[in-house]
Amino acid sequence: MATVVAVAQRKGGCGKSTLVVSLSAVASSRALHVATVDVDSQANASRWLLSRELVEGLSRMQTVAALEHPPRREWLEMGSPLTATNVSTTEVLETVLPWCLHRSAIGVDVVPVAPHIHAEDAKHLLLSELPVDLVIVDCPPDVSTPAVRSVLAQADVVVSPVVCEPWAVDATEQILREIVSVGRRDLIDRGLVRFVVNMRTKCAMHDRFENLLRERWGSLVSPVVISRAVSVAESSLDSSLLTKKTALWKAAELVWKDIQSKAQKRGAA
Repeated sequence: MATVVAVAQRKGGCGKSTLVVSLSAVASSRALHVATVDVDSQANASRWLLSRELVEGLSRMQTVAALEHPPRREWLEMGSPLTATNVSTTEVLETVLPWCLHRSAIGVDVVPVAPHIHAEDAKHLLLSELPVDLVIVDCPPDVSTPAVRSVLAQADVVVSPVVCEPWAVDATEQILREIVSVGRRDLIDRGLVRFVVNMRTKCAMHDRFENLLRERWGSLVSPVVISRAVSVAESSLDSSLLTKKTALWKAAELVWKDIQSKAQKRGAA
């Protein structure tokens, strides 16, 4: 059974896709079989890990929508080798997954989403049952959609990048409410929700909001802080250039160590 890391936050532009790609690269470098699943119709992670041309040319059947279970009739009828509507989970994995997986330049398998497909509408995604060691999911900004709720229900860890702005506290509260509403209060109690301060600059306003975040959520806030120079300047790099020498890699490595540390302390895989 795969370990599922959900990267989720209620607002766009806070660095989710950047963190997804860099975490995937770090985990893959440690001999883990990593699958990056993109359920955001903006398809930023898909474009970065693969190529714009590939993503723009994806068909409905080659997107993350194929991982919905039970599968919807419309994609079963669009060229899929699966013709029965009562297919099992195993049949979906064995037949569909090899078709929709794409290998990226950094050795990560990617289940991309086509920009014209709204995977947010999916009600249940096959994640924990994928035949890999680790699944890292890039969620869309709206954390109340069926797809994100499905991801949160299956998650072993939730990573939520937070920028130091006035809406930051409200954003953290909403993601925690969604986690509780899908029956995963245990993630909060075990410290497996990790708020990562992102796009940080040295200024009094950011000091104030970071302090407020730590006062409010305490141990749920990761000790890792990613500066604006790292998260913005290097996010435009081709994923194949994301190496151990880059500051973005080093920041993601610290986040990964934090995730592992929390999981090991709480007895989670």
